[in-house]
Amino acid sequence: RNTGIWADVSLRKTGAVTLEAPFVSAALPLPDTSTADVSVEVELVNHRASAVAGTLWVRFGTIAVTQEVSVPGASTTVVTLDPTQHAALRLQHPELWWSAGYGAPHLYDVEIGLETAGTVLDQKSLKFGIRQMTSSEADGRLTLFVNGRRFICRGGNWGFGESMLRYRAREYDA
Repeated sequence: RNTGIWADVSLRKTGAVTLEAPFVSAALPLPDTSTADVSVEVELVNHRASAVAGTLWVRFGTIAVTQEVSVPGASTTVVTLDPTQHAALRLQHPELWWSAGYGAPHLYDVEIGLETAGTVLDQKSLKFGIRQMTSSEADGRLTLFVNGRRFICRGGNWGFGESMLRYRAREYDA
């Protein structure tokens, strides 16, 4: 199940602690799309031999959450922020990402940063869309849904073999 989109990542480092592999995901209580639970996961990599403590912050739209964190020396800590810890991550009336022809593909600008004593150690920016893709199968037919609404796929998808142009008519018939 693919629930999140991220792209356009930029990075600023000071060398002490870096933010790696940020991932933002959302879950919709389908068929209701009036709320969305957003989760943010990021790896904090401490390049120093000593522990580093600071404030991790996440901002997008009108949402801003912070969490105090500590990363042991020369190690990586995975931090997850979700609605169970931060009520602000349960969005009311989120702007959804829709496929072409179904609505606007809205993307939120997300900023994630770590600071200590007023100094930003690292910061990342990315774009994130709230959508939930699901599927069902009945009588051998696959039905796809985006945000709880039936989705009709258009176009084709070519596999690796076809991309190498090695198939002849009999392979396609098979």
